[in-house]
Amino acid sequence: MLDLEKLRNFVTVAKTGSFVRAAEELNLSQPGLSRSIQALERQFGVRLLDRDRRAVRVTAAGRQLLDQAIDLLSSARAIEKGLSAAADGLSGTVRFGVGPFAVTALLPQVLARFAESGPHLDVEVAIASKLSLTQQLLDDEIEFFVGVLDDFVDDPTYACVALAEIGTKIYVRPGHPLAGRACRIADLETFPIASGHDLGAGLRLARQGAPSHRTTFMVDDLHVLAEVCLSSDSVLIAGYGTIPRELVEVTIDERESVPKYMLGIISIRSRTVSPAAELVRTELLRTGRRVA
Repeated sequence: MLDLEKLRNFVTVAKTGSFVRAAEELNLSQPGLSRSIQALERQFGVRLLDRDRRAVRVTAAGRQLLDQAIDLLSSARAIEKGLSAAADGLSGTVRFGVGPFAVTALLPQVLARFAESGPHLDVEVAIASKLSLTQQLLDDEIEFFVGVLDDFVDDPTYACVALAEIGTKIYVRPGHPLAGRACRIADLETFPIASGHDLGAGLRLARQGAPSHRTTFMVDDLHVLAEVCLSSDSVLIAGYGTIPRELVEVTIDERESVPKYMLGIISIRSRTVSPAAELVRTELLRTGRRVA
């Protein structure tokens, strides 16, 4: 097998044309450098350098090796540089997931941070429901995702890192019958409900088919849900995310409690995330806790 150190020594002698200058450049003794070249020649049974008192000349076989050795050493340096950058989390591809409600609250700030700081990262983000992101995580298509921790904390398959506790909030359009007054949870049931799959069941509203049940919109896109609510009497149930300013938050009667969720980062316990992914995860934690 080729020894990169011996190749480097050979290239340096060939370029300088002198064992003396090459030894100085490589910080080696001349006898040590000579032994290195001789070992390389013995390994392949071919003379690479002709030596006399005045100069060192590269043989025909040496010239053939020289160009290839220069390319190989260049590739080796590139590999070392790339691995070093990857170990520092400064390069590579990061694939992770974010729930549709968390995406507007966290992702813009995190991506802007990396756009400004200059790490050579390719960031690929999957925006999907908890069910879809869980399957992508299990299939090793993403390294982690941001979502509600409730279903994962007691499962040894997953490693969970908490971001913040998020309370359920209710929003309606200006002028809505529920706007500006304290409401009971039952009051919400007389209006269409708009929410995402991960949060819609939290208030335990009337089941589909019940006499009090109205239309329910389960859409994993906060912008779509907000537009529905601004254009109708629908009630938006959202625990987190960037809510349009036009919507009005509904006050729930203090005698009733609304569910709270622990938002966090979920990964597979038995898998080590890449250094680049760890860098992104750290920034998500910093941003998430600041936003909360």
